[in-house]
Amino acid sequence: MLFLEHLDRIHRENRKESGIDEGNREFKSIIPVQIEYDDHTFDFEIRKSKKSMLFLIVDRQRVYLSDADIIKTILEMTEHDVKWYLTQFIHLYKAKKRTMNIIIDEKCYPVQGIPMRRKDKAIQLFTDSIIRMNYFSAMLSFVFAKDKCWAEIKDKDFYGKTTLCKFISLIDYYKFRNPISEGYLDSIGLEYCKEQFDPEMDTRIFKNENAIKMFDISQYK
Repeated sequence: MLFLEHLDRIHRENRKESGIDEGNREFKSIIPVQIEYDDHTFDFEIRKSKKSMLFLIVDRQRVYLSDADIIKTILEMTEHDVKWYLTQFIHLYKAKKRTMNIIIDEKCYPVQGIPMRRKDKAIQLFTDSIIRMNYFSAMLSFVFAKDKCWAEIKDKDFYGKTTLCKFISLIDYYKFRNPISEGYLDSIGLEYCKEQFDPEMDTRIFKNENAIKMFDISQYK
């Protein structure tokens, strides 16, 4: 069983125990999830309905970060930290493995993610919440692992690269104005503001198989 299938099973069981009709899409399950890496363990919650949404737990509150929120958070970091994240994304895209575990109901699912920083530090989210960078990285690892898991379920390899492709090209362009990333974004027909990142940008093009095939990771180091 894959970890997304495990979440589906828990949600079905919760629905059944609550006597909720399968056609009711308003019903949601809150499922605790841990991400374990070496001697680090991070706690999250999944809000499961049709989709699985990962929430950070910050000062007893649940905080959800969309892809746009994640990109904006990284773009606001120092140049050094942005380069570090880009390097980790590129390594993961190239399948340079860093293994960690997603833990659901005490069952461990080994996945590939990005490493922890030796020197952890605080970062500020758009909500003004303060979290540790390694907690943020653990959340990113779940996002990428979810793509990989979905690719395996659907037998569509490119599904596993959609978010990584989006993050690498957009962050690289907006932070460093790399002409390679600009050329790629233009080539796939993305409508985007050249001057600054727009969180409202329509990025659904990255779910297109041709857009992923056109992304040449060999041009990134």
